[in-house]
Amino acid sequence: MQLKIIFLCQSLNVNALIWKKRGFYKQEFETLKFYRNNNFKIFKVLFCINHKNKIFIGDKANKTSIIIINPFKILSFFKTISVLKKIINSKKILIKTNQLNGIFSALLLKLFFKKAILILRIGFAPWDLSLSKKKFFRLFLEKCLFQIGCYFSKEVWLTSKEFLRNLKINESKIRIIPNKIFVNKKYIKLKKKNELIFCGRISKEKGIYEFLKILKKYRPDLILQMYGSVDKKMEDYKDLCLSLNNSKLHGMKTIEEICKIMEESKILCLPSPYEGFPKVVVEAMSCGCVPIVRDFPSALEIIPSEKLVCKNNYTMLKSINKILRDYDTPSVKEIIKKNKTKSYQYSFEKILQYEVSIFNKYN
Repeated sequence: MQLKIIFLCQSLNVNALIWKKRGFYKQEFETLKFYRNNNFKIFKVLFCINHKNKIFIGDKANKTSIIIINPFKILSFFKTISVLKKIINSKKILIKTNQLNGIFSALLLKLFFKKAILILRIGFAPWDLSLSKKKFFRLFLEKCLFQIGCYFSKEVWLTSKEFLRNLKINESKIRIIPNKIFVNKKYIKLKKKNELIFCGRISKEKGIYEFLKILKKYRPDLILQMYGSVDKKMEDYKDLCLSLNNSKLHGMKTIEEICKIMEESKILCLPSPYEGFPKVVVEAMSCGCVPIVRDFPSALEIIPSEKLVCKNNYTMLKSINKILRDYDTPSVKEIIKKNKTKSYQYSFEKILQYEVSIFNKYN
């Protein structure tokens, strides 16, 4: 009997345009296509509160079933579940979540498909409760939800072993499966026109303003080129960053445009003290752009050189100065080469093939 896989995604207020620009549509459909080619029947279930922000579009050409459920409309929810049970009329069902907020959806579906195999995939787990006193209660509830999800799951996929800190999980359930990227297989350009770039959301959590203050004080000649989206709530923060006059904001770019920018840049700066498994770092490594980052949990798992992982903004600046000063020397060329080689471990094909080998155990 063919294994039927239910993929879950729970959306609250995600900007679909941002998802499209960053290439998430492409990644999602390439993933589903890969699974179908390996003889799995796929159902994508989107738990969506705001229907105007539909992220995934039905792919009729590739025969992907996209089902949208609003869990807060009770009648709609149970009606959709009953339809889902008729469509997925099989004893061999596997439910796979997408990120932390998919756990709630997974547990709901588990009530209706009691014999289903549940796999939780978690790519970001900010449960250091000292990070934010204001968000303490929310983080505590998320941690509790995660523990409940782990209890009912067959496997738990984490993108970093660092997420195991302060969590009680049966080790036999754990697999470390990093995020996947489309590896840039082009030859690395040695001539670069940009020195420093930042790619990501412009927000306080990224630590951009504090980094720019250090940069302005000690290296006023350097300009940080920023590529990313700005939420309405972060408009004031964006203006604060730009007021230092040592950065330029270029807005959101597609994944193809970002890769080209990285190919033409020397250093990617990521000053955020906490990250999950930032794909932007691996993308930079793949494109020959040296990532210099703060010491977030998974940093040393991703980046081969410890010298590129820094305790604070001051040590970040020291590393930046050293890379810029020695950029044309064999030592930096060796760092770029090692980064490029390491990035192949996170290739789209390699990670998906590993996931398929796991699914085949249950097929």
